[in-house]
Amino acid sequence: MKIARQILTISLIILGAASCLPRKADMSDLRVAPSHGGLYTWDNWLSGKVNIRTNGKNFQSMGRFSMEAPRTLNGNAVAPNDRHGMANIGFYVKTNTESWARVGTAVDIAPTWSGSTFSCKDCDFDLSGPKIKTGGLDASASGMKITMNEPLYMFYTERVFSPDTLGQRIVMGYFDAEQGAFYKMTDPVVDPRADPKLMNELGYFIESNEVISAWRDPFVMADTDGTKHMYFAARFNEDFYNAKLKKLIPGGYNALRNSTVGHAIFDAKTKAWKIQPPLPLPHTAVQFELPQIVKRNNKLYLFLTQAEWDVSTKANASNEVNRRHSLVGYSADSLDGDWAPMKAADGEIMDLGHLYGVTFKEIDGKIFVSAFLNDDVVMTNIAEVDMTRVNSDLAAKIKGLVGTSVVTQSTCHP
Repeated sequence: MKIARQILTISLIILGAASCLPRKADMSDLRVAPSHGGLYTWDNWLSGKVNIRTNGKNFQSMGRFSMEAPRTLNGNAVAPNDRHGMANIGFYVKTNTESWARVGTAVDIAPTWSGSTFSCKDCDFDLSGPKIKTGGLDASASGMKITMNEPLYMFYTERVFSPDTLGQRIVMGYFDAEQGAFYKMTDPVVDPRADPKLMNELGYFIESNEVISAWRDPFVMADTDGTKHMYFAARFNEDFYNAKLKKLIPGGYNALRNSTVGHAIFDAKTKAWKIQPPLPLPHTAVQFELPQIVKRNNKLYLFLTQAEWDVSTKANASNEVNRRHSLVGYSADSLDGDWAPMKAADGEIMDLGHLYGVTFKEIDGKIFVSAFLNDDVVMTNIAEVDMTRVNSDLAAKIKGLVGTSVVTQSTCHP
């Protein structure tokens, strides 16, 4: 299925009923009620710039995907730790400096976990296989339209249902402009269970009955030569430690402290992702999450969120509300170069406290960061980071996100 004219055009309602919109609207007129909208919103990632047209006027804004789940179900409160089993992915647009409005559902198949987006005009991803519809933006007669100049693809984590596993794999979704709907390719694009022997030979730990493989949180980017790379949270095995990490991380192999970043490269000939060995990072942890790579000033920066206590086992997997995180970072001259700590010897840049899910996105040459507040389980606003002063400015901007929980209620006020 092709994406028509490579332009995403959707008629949709931005803020509830069309009567909410003034006759001559501009972005300053779009407001939302001061509420969390009845949803938990946590891990989130920017999709890039969107163009909004209403009442003959054009406005530029940003799009954003977020993990979400209801705060109440059938009249009963949903506990924060229970949200993961019913997690969907919603789509939001920025309406003013503080507010984001929910405009539709991207993935309505629970449980679905974190991911990222990738856009390009000439992507050669294979969309010919079996697929299922997972959501769409809210079409209406409001006259609102959103356009994107490039097709939008999303890579995200899918849970594998089995009584004996907490398995995870990575799937690809996309937006079909002709039908105004999100689709998911049925077959996963990266799955450790497809060839466990190969995964073991490459250096990956495949989960036991108790320890989670953490095969999740994909981040897709293109190198300078156009090669598409995927990075994701993973774990290394003892053979990889002995061969690549023993000198970098002394003290012996620990099956509960073996987090790393997995790597796959897209093969344009076979239309498949070829899994590569894990990155030989000079540090490990109980849990790495959300690998993100930013390019600036001929340098590459790899950021990871690190959990400080044991969430790697089934017993601790859902007990995360009071968990504390830190942000770690490494830099390199190229994707196949040596990753060196940006600040402290262990890569730690800052203690995030209860600010979770830090993600990055380059839009029009600017780097933006977002996160969510784990105490309330609500996404923050976004902030632009000055990468020329990355160590100092990044910490300041991320600290500034605390207390900036954004409004996501779909009820608008004139």
